[in-house]
Amino acid sequence: MLIFIYSIFIVLLFPSQISLWLGDQLLSSGHFDEAITEYKRYIFLNYGDNSPAASFAYFKMGLAYRQLELWGESLQALRNSVQTEGDYFQRDKKRITLAVTLLASGNSSEAEFLLLRTELYSPFPEIKAKAAFFRGISLALAKKWKEAQEAFQACAQTTSSMIDVEEVNHLVTLVEKAQGHRYKSPKLAKTLSSVLPGMGQIYAGDFLKGLNALALNSLFGYIVVSDILQKDYWDFLFNSSFLFWRFYSGNRIEAEATAKGRNQKLDEQFIHKLLEKLKGMRIED
Repeated sequence: MLIFIYSIFIVLLFPSQISLWLGDQLLSSGHFDEAITEYKRYIFLNYGDNSPAASFAYFKMGLAYRQLELWGESLQALRNSVQTEGDYFQRDKKRITLAVTLLASGNSSEAEFLLLRTELYSPFPEIKAKAAFFRGISLALAKKWKEAQEAFQACAQTTSSMIDVEEVNHLVTLVEKAQGHRYKSPKLAKTLSSVLPGMGQIYAGDFLKGLNALALNSLFGYIVVSDILQKDYWDFLFNSSFLFWRFYSGNRIEAEATAKGRNQKLDEQFIHKLLEKLKGMRIED
């Protein structure tokens, strides 16, 4: 009975603290909607409170929204968390979480800007290293290999117990390889197939497509020339306009697309390797 009375007393005296505690329990158990409700209740009961606890509630609410992939609500809550945080170190940590959430929501440019700003102006080496690390990831996913390499190098050169320098150096090596790969020029592939149908596809690495384009265009070219030699001008107009030109133009477009597809496949292979490497690394946002 005494425990029950004491519990009621605590709930009546500290209702907001109960909401905060309950929100944490719900968040950790995966009940994200219910957790958000409790965090909102806490903030409502402490309206105008700019304490670290209020910032904490906004932060956890942002994480809950992020789990639900409600990006707009998550970003707003995390921004509120940054604005109400009084501790400089914690504020910079929350900026990184905000940047990572921006990246996950597709706002890569804003994420890169925020990470670069944090990296430049934060006085804490741990924060600088983490900001450089996540900026490198953002740049690598955007296929900006040189900039990604520079970001990872900056991360490795910053003294921090949170960063495994050897692992980061592996990422530097990986993006170096991505930079050194020889891509195929879509413009050159299109030009080659304009001169000789199929040559652009062969240049881009697809021999079957190249031989097929060469055979079809040779066939229809032969038909068009035969029409001219036989003075069958109506057939010439039809075959040249609807057969030869169609396949010749398609061959040029296909050559360009083949080169682009090959380059994209290479990028995807490197990004896959990057993501596989990141799985083994333990760096929290």
